[in-house]
Amino acid sequence: SRTQQCSLQNLASSAFRCLIDCRDHLQRLLEAPELVASQQKIITLQEDLIKCKEEQLQALQTTVKSSVADTVKAEFKTYSAVVKENQSAPTIAPETVKTIVKSVVEEEDRSRSLLIFGLPEDKEECEQTL
Repeated sequence: SRTQQCSLQNLASSAFRCLIDCRDHLQRLLEAPELVASQQKIITLQEDLIKCKEEQLQALQTTVKSSVADTVKAEFKTYSAVVKENQSAPTIAPETVKTIVKSVVEEEDRSRSLLIFGLPEDKEECEQTL
């Protein structure tokens, strides 16, 4: 009988713990819809944020493309336009160049070469006429 009482007490204690565990589990199940709803709200807000960021990125890409295109149009020059702009630079008369070359040739060793950039060249012209 004493053993039966101990067994009944253990059984009652075990049943009580089981009831407490069940109550806690039921309480979590009752709270679950609120948790799911909160998580759904978070997911929806994150999706909205992603859409907003994508729109901002698209707008930025469009702005950059148009800005680059406008800059290229404004700054693009043809080779002939650049040459025309640079024609206003002072030119050296051919006689002056001839005089300079002759004085250099007379003073310096003939083994050195002299290059003159930007001087127009005639087909019939040869080095000896300078």
